[in-house]
Amino acid sequence: MFKTAEILESRMDEIARTLTLEEGKTIPESRYEVERIAILLRFYGGLILNSLGKTIPSSLKNSFTLIMREPLGVVGVITPWNFPFLIPGWKIIPAIASGNTVVFKPATNTLNTAYELVKAFYDAGLQQGVINMVTGSGSEVGDEIVTNKDVVAISFTGSLDVGKQINGRLGNRFVRVQLELGGKNATLLTNNGDIRLAIEHVTRSVIRNAGQVCLATSRFLVPKELHKKIIS
Repeated sequence: MFKTAEILESRMDEIARTLTLEEGKTIPESRYEVERIAILLRFYGGLILNSLGKTIPSSLKNSFTLIMREPLGVVGVITPWNFPFLIPGWKIIPAIASGNTVVFKPATNTLNTAYELVKAFYDAGLQQGVINMVTGSGSEVGDEIVTNKDVVAISFTGSLDVGKQINGRLGNRFVRVQLELGGKNATLLTNNGDIRLAIEHVTRSVIRNAGQVCLATSRFLVPKELHKKIIS
């Protein structure tokens, strides 16, 4: 984990340039993704030996309860193109820190960026087969990850429609599922709010990350009496 963080920091400019060329966001935003993943690597690297289990007092005399954490197995990770470095890192790092292996399907139009993340892990000495990056369409590769009986946990970030499809395809399989889907976020302006500041922040939210982020403001709710003033 720590070695991977060092490698990413040494390649930050190169990775940021690749990310910007593929995804379209600004260089500072691309650098931010790499920086955040380096921080996350060190966090989980330090957490590994501190999260093996815990003891809990028992209601029975002279007894205690011991909880041990064990890996789940194979984790399927399916990520979008709008944060092609950050979101895969958010999912992959905790999975392998917990002792799992990962089958990783990145977005098809940001493959080079995804490859740089996986390459850094292996250049740092990660055992072969721990992270397995597979490319292809969601209808083929994505469906295989979701329906494969050897995959025991799935983490997906993407659209609501695809999230519903994944949930439906799982059927009665007892797997861990994490679905991070699209939002319809609102910014609320109160009667005593700073109009100029609100407009500035809403504008930034809309255009940030090349206009593609689930956290972007898509609704600006204002008091009726301020409506004309806002749009003028």
